[in-house]
Amino acid sequence: MLKNRFVYAVLCYLLAVILALVGIPFLLSKTYGTKSAVYVIEPIAKGEQMTRENVGSVLVGDLNLPSDLADSLEDVIGRYATVDMVTGDFVLLSKISQIPFDGDTLPEELPEGTKAVSLSVKIMAGSIVEELKSGDIIKLYYNTDQLREIPELQFMQVVSAVSNDKEYIITVLATEVQSEKLENMKRNGEIYAALISRDNEILAKDLLKQQQYYITAKEN
Repeated sequence: MLKNRFVYAVLCYLLAVILALVGIPFLLSKTYGTKSAVYVIEPIAKGEQMTRENVGSVLVGDLNLPSDLADSLEDVIGRYATVDMVTGDFVLLSKISQIPFDGDTLPEELPEGTKAVSLSVKIMAGSIVEELKSGDIIKLYYNTDQLREIPELQFMQVVSAVSNDKEYIITVLATEVQSEKLENMKRNGEIYAALISRDNEILAKDLLKQQQYYITAKEN
């Protein structure tokens, strides 16, 4: 009798351990689900740009997660920390900036009527440069079955750019119309970029005005 009780006790203990290690996490994952979250791999100082070397992505349970938790590397890489971050921190959208700043002065707001859109691009073959940088004016092309020009994306300003092998994750300033075009392109094909102007503020302003004039005229 004592031997049977001992066996039953051991079995109950093992069952409890299995339930705690496997059953409860499984039920929680089915009940609450999981989601991707961006976290800090290496410490990031305030004002420092985020790259594939200092941030990564991991699946976490979505119970009680912050509402502004960054869930896509594309929305983080190339942007800038507005606070110091340590290894293991989750990246919050409220703690990053699309615009470069020196770490002491808060970044300026985006121009009225624009938003920052992040996307992966490849440099066009034959382009006059092999890399992009902040301030560049670029032209974007869309490739599904063939390479196409998009009239609304003839002149776009780069806010930030981070190299990723043969691709760049860039952030550009976009109007609502341009943002919709870019989101569709990101879902359905590859995007290519060609440099149009660099280090010429007067020309850059003129090109952006031409682009806005085209969009406004088309809407009217």
